[in-house]
Amino acid sequence: MQATFYILGFFLLFGRFVYWITLAFRGKNNWKVYLSQILEGILLFFIFSQYFGGVKVFPFENSPLSTLLGFLLILIGVALSFISQKKLGDSWTHAASPKAKKLITTGI
Repeated sequence: MQATFYILGFFLLFGRFVYWITLAFRGKNNWKVYLSQILEGILLFFIFSQYFGGVKVFPFENSPLSTLLGFLLILIGVALSFISQKKLGDSWTHAASPKAKKLITTGI
């Protein structure tokens, strides 16, 4: 059961990463956006090695409850990132990009 949550959580993060990479390369961005995407990819590699590799970055055992809680946090975070990008539409910019197109006055 825990392995299923590990796999689903990793693929949620990986899918989000691929989506943001395609958005970054589709638009005209500065080097800070590309650097942040590279750093996120390195972090994703460490998560992959923690879950599936022989190298344990943080060696500890997880209980089923902490695994479920971690998966739910990943699910909520990925869902919020997609919802916020969809809500902002054309006004979406990456965190490293300082220029906004218009003022957003409504929330999710």
